[in-house]
Amino acid sequence: QTCTSLSMEKNHTQISCYINGGTGTSSMTVSVASLTATSSYSYLPPIITNITMVPTYGGRTTIYGANFGSSLATISVSIGNVGACTSIIIHSPDSIISCIVPRGSGIISNSMISVD
Repeated sequence: QTCTSLSMEKNHTQISCYINGGTGTSSMTVSVASLTATSSYSYLPPIITNITMVPTYGGRTTIYGANFGSSLATISVSIGNVGACTSIIIHSPDSIISCIVPRGSGIISNSMISVD
């Protein structure tokens, strides 16, 4: 992807630009005249702020937070000791998703969202 809105922040020591959203780790190459430098950067990990309750027989839960990404291909959800969520839906890119929780204990703990 291309870095846009490039600006010089400090004379010859710092530049800034806008990078589109994404997940995981990526690399960036900066070129000045015929000289280039390459470095890597990482997007922030997912953060869960709230999860709606689900009956013990399972059902759809909604997960609120940040940095979930916007591609179903990169999102997976695991709910404590009841296993993986299925049928993930993105309601608001990066911040609200829902999924079907399998039958379990009825208490949602140790939830994990993986984005990559």
